[in-house]
Amino acid sequence: MNFIAEKIEQLLLKNSCVIIPSFGGFIKHNGSAVIRERDISPPLAEVSFNSLLLHDDGLLCQTIMEEENVAYATASKLLSKHIDELKTDLINSKQLIFGNIGEFTFKDNILIFKPFNAKYLPENFGLENVIIKKQNRTKKIGENIEVKNETVIIKISNFRTKFVRIAAIFIIACFVAMFMPNTSNSNQYAGFLVNNNKFDKKDDYLKSDSELEVFAKIVEKQIETQLKTENKLNTADVSQNAENHYYIVVASFENRNQAEKFCKQNINLCSTISVLMSKNEPVKYRCVLASFSTIEQAISIQTKFKNFKNSWILYQE
Repeated sequence: MNFIAEKIEQLLLKNSCVIIPSFGGFIKHNGSAVIRERDISPPLAEVSFNSLLLHDDGLLCQTIMEEENVAYATASKLLSKHIDELKTDLINSKQLIFGNIGEFTFKDNILIFKPFNAKYLPENFGLENVIIKKQNRTKKIGENIEVKNETVIIKISNFRTKFVRIAAIFIIACFVAMFMPNTSNSNQYAGFLVNNNKFDKKDDYLKSDSELEVFAKIVEKQIETQLKTENKLNTADVSQNAENHYYIVVASFENRNQAEKFCKQNINLCSTISVLMSKNEPVKYRCVLASFSTIEQAISIQTKFKNFKNSWILYQE
């Protein structure tokens, strides 16, 4: 480390200002805390440099006297020698690391000082950046609406349930309108309905209730059939023989037992799923849905496998 830099660093531990005669002064001051998006910097003590502070306060020379055990005149000469060496090095190299304090740059006859993090100062001991952790804020509004981090999330109920409910409400409204007694102005007397011997409609009401129940079951069964059809692939147009080299792959394992277990778990989604072993090292066991002779066939069939959205095409001879 530079002789003068070592002395300056030592003096800054107990002094707020240290001057190098005919060169400049180092000033210690308290910084401010900085709050950023992910962390908070504490109010660390910082060191700055002022090239206008040239007056010799004798502090640096006094330190050399005590440490080197020499007279003031000798200490002054030794200090002047090191100052001249400092200036020469800076002019020749244009850049100088000044111990742990900072870095000097000499460009276009301008002296620039960039301070380092002053961890050597006792004021900064134990002060580290504080990491900010974001907390997810979730607020529930009713059964199906919640606000999460300023985002409104609306949960929509099952399509089948909604469809059956709407259909049932519609049918009930139709039957109510169909069998509602005639209450027009010409047939009302003192708030009573005219008795036209129409009280034999009890059987019709019972019949409408049973028909409504049957209709709801039919609608629900049709929706279940449609959902099952969408979740399974019609494999009648999928060919698989020794001449096919293009495969639709949905999973890859290093262990054959794991691959076979995956196929068994998904056999209800595609009856043709099977294990294909790679021919290269390291050996991979891939779960394939089907094989094809051309890549165009493989791509056209791949879109039908809606339950395997992350599938890919593999070529293997």
